[in-house]
Amino acid sequence: PHVLPFTPTPTLNEVLKENGKMHLESATDREVGEHGHAHNDYEQTQPLHSALKNGIKSIEVDVFPPSFLSGPDSTSLTSPLVAHTKHGLSAAKNITAMYIEPLRKWLDDTYGDTDYALNAAKARRRRKRDRIGDAVSSLCGGLFRFSADDDPSYSSVSPASFTTASAQQPEINLLIDIKRAPSAVLPLLQSSLLPLRRHLTTYDQAGNVRRGRVRVVLSGDLTGVKGKLEEWMCGDFGGAYSPPSVEDVPEPEVPMFRGGGAGGGRASRLWPGFEERGIFFIDGRVRDAAGEAAAAAADPINSDDKIPLVSFNYTWLRLSAWCQGKSRDVVVREICEEAHGRGKKVRVYGCPNTDKDWEKVSELGVDMISVDEHERFREFCRNRVEERRVNES
Repeated sequence: PHVLPFTPTPTLNEVLKENGKMHLESATDREVGEHGHAHNDYEQTQPLHSALKNGIKSIEVDVFPPSFLSGPDSTSLTSPLVAHTKHGLSAAKNITAMYIEPLRKWLDDTYGDTDYALNAAKARRRRKRDRIGDAVSSLCGGLFRFSADDDPSYSSVSPASFTTASAQQPEINLLIDIKRAPSAVLPLLQSSLLPLRRHLTTYDQAGNVRRGRVRVVLSGDLTGVKGKLEEWMCGDFGGAYSPPSVEDVPEPEVPMFRGGGAGGGRASRLWPGFEERGIFFIDGRVRDAAGEAAAAAADPINSDDKIPLVSFNYTWLRLSAWCQGKSRDVVVREICEEAHGRGKKVRVYGCPNTDKDWEKVSELGVDMISVDEHERFREFCRNRVEERRVNES
């Protein structure tokens, strides 16, 4: 008979060492996911995949409208083109092929072919039913039991563990830097994002945000976009509209309106029968900070929370700080304190890709650092995690 090779039982020290490695990598994943931003990601040898493989969850993509591509093929293209300048445009390098379809596949492979908001709503209802069942069981002296174990419709993953695990995963920030002609880019971007509809963070007419796995943040040329997000609300990316059902439709926090309502009816033409929601958020600048809070109360769609990031150029800030008679470090800290006080993250670009500079801006309070060397940034984060662990022990 075939004899299996002998496998020695691991010693306690070996088990503890292996668990320590797993804990270190898990903590590194969180560190990279919270602080890394893939600057001009399309210039990587493996766009998107390099960032995700190294745990970076904020990805920058520069786009142009297809009309900027010379030649007869430009009229048939339906997806924004990816490049840093118009001289690098190519029909094959479009956002659908390079990012949206690969990201959809990665999300489905990682989380399953599921709707984030739908499962979260089901989880809330099931926990509510469990609490009612426990109360009835208590009143009946334990004669009847109502739990997930007795309900074959429950999945193997409990609702509580679903929401807990999802809450621990940082959103993927897909930062779309519009280089030119935003009015030509945005309609194409809306339709191109349709494959990600189940995963997108969205908001309704009242400004209530529904968290998903991917947040689309617009940056660059935002002429005619900032302050006018209601014009770009589109069909609910949670799926096609169907009559409300307690088991199949997420519970809305506030009543939502249908396509063709306020906002110009663009959604009714693109996705008839869908509920309108906003899918675009804004990458803010330091100069925008003064007027945002004042407009929030009067305009919920364009309110302060639709600007989750405040970004600035670290190199150019030196001149601005000099004009103010301050050091750059002082100005960076002031920006971070103001942004954090309003619940925003701070992203810095133009920062040299060195451990020394990464460490410096992190200590000043910067949340997200634009990096070009993904593997080296992961190693930097791993060393920071290891150093903190040693200091705490």
